[in-house]
Amino acid sequence: MANEENKEAAAETSVEGEEKAPKKSKKTLFLGGGALGVVATAAAVSLLAVPGADEVPVFEGPFVMDLAALEEGQALTANLAGEGGRRYLVIDLKVEFDAYEETYGLARIADPLYIAKLQDTLLTIASQRSAEDVLDRATQEVFLGELETAAEYLLFPVHTGKALTPTGPDEKSGIRPGVAAHKSTMRDPFHDGKLFVDTVEKKLRLNGGDEYTFNGNEDNLVVKDEQGRTLYVDVTGLKEGFVGEINVGIRGHIRELYKVKFIIQ
Repeated sequence: MANEENKEAAAETSVEGEEKAPKKSKKTLFLGGGALGVVATAAAVSLLAVPGADEVPVFEGPFVMDLAALEEGQALTANLAGEGGRRYLVIDLKVEFDAYEETYGLARIADPLYIAKLQDTLLTIASQRSAEDVLDRATQEVFLGELETAAEYLLFPVHTGKALTPTGPDEKSGIRPGVAAHKSTMRDPFHDGKLFVDTVEKKLRLNGGDEYTFNGNEDNLVVKDEQGRTLYVDVTGLKEGFVGEINVGIRGHIRELYKVKFIIQ
């Protein structure tokens, strides 16, 4: 009888052992699956953290640089009104700005054409101010405000598509800024503005604005968006058969100008 009881106990132990083994195996498998789940989740999160191809870039900054890249010891100068033009202004300014890349601004202030236009603009604005106007605190702020507005359009011109320079043609469509592009009032960030081009139907549309037709020989065609803002374009170099949209707009903007040197001589 005792032997039979021992056999039954051994059998139960054997059965329990067989039951425990699968349970242990299941538990191990469950833990392994949990680890794989954590890895998979982490991978998914990392993918979400990586900017997608369709993500729209935004301006970064603020950055600070000279308003013009001049040689050491040089400054912007302009003759003032009155006294036979014998009095003149000598200024050295810093500009605080936002942009997609800081290097864009640094490249712009070193462009000889930009420097020439900036000097010409300064001469035009200063020629309407006397020494007293420029020295007076209130009128000096007005003067600097006018200069900042003008510099904004020179430093950050409207780009039309992907071009090597602000005045160059778009690589895909061949369209380029018009002769009066500096007068364009549509100044959205470059990656926000859209110009729809159809060389088959010969039509253009800026953002959500009306469609404009063209012949193909216009070098200063003006189109307007839904807000009435203007964009001047040159369609003489459009590539035949192109239908699609290109980005248009500015690659940065000025926050403020700071005086480093401001002298009347």
